[in-house]
Amino acid sequence: MSKIKMFWLAMLTVLTSGCIYSLNPLYTAKDVVFNPALIGEWVEKEDAEGTLKFEKQEQDGYLVSVVYEGEQKLLIAHLVQVGDSLFLDFFPRVEETEKDFFFARMIPVHGFVKFEIRDDSIVLTVFDYDWLEEMKKNNKIDLPFWEEDGAVITASTAEIRNFIINKVLKDNKAFGRPMEYQRMAEKISEHGN
Repeated sequence: MSKIKMFWLAMLTVLTSGCIYSLNPLYTAKDVVFNPALIGEWVEKEDAEGTLKFEKQEQDGYLVSVVYEGEQKLLIAHLVQVGDSLFLDFFPRVEETEKDFFFARMIPVHGFVKFEIRDDSIVLTVFDYDWLEEMKKNNKIDLPFWEEDGAVITASTAEIRNFIINKVLKDNKAFGRPMEYQRMAEKISEHGN
């Protein structure tokens, strides 16, 4: 397996494990929140090999550089207000998928994680996939989705937001393990200036 494909698998495991995937975004223009405090580099607290770098993108979005074991991939992300909570909606930058024959033939999907901004850290909380499976098994999910080796929601943005507000945010079991990233200290020049 090539290093690029191994990197994508590692990145998907680290960043998107437990994400809800969707053909449609979690936001409309009025739901997007831009917070300049996100701009900069962040390192995962438990695994210093993984970093995220947020840069301002047009229309209140972010270009997110994900670096793991020296390999870099780029995502487009939007911070989204859903009820009283923030979520990060992200998808691969189109230019990235075109570089690789395999990924160029895939349909980019949106991933969502619950997102919290603290003083010098950010917390990404993934969804508990077992919770989602249990909800589906008990017919408590009224969203259309396609399932094969994972689930991809095919519902509209409004339906997804309604599901998150009325089901996900009302059940603490809906969330998995949070991943905390700390702001990287500013690099000091070689001369200490």
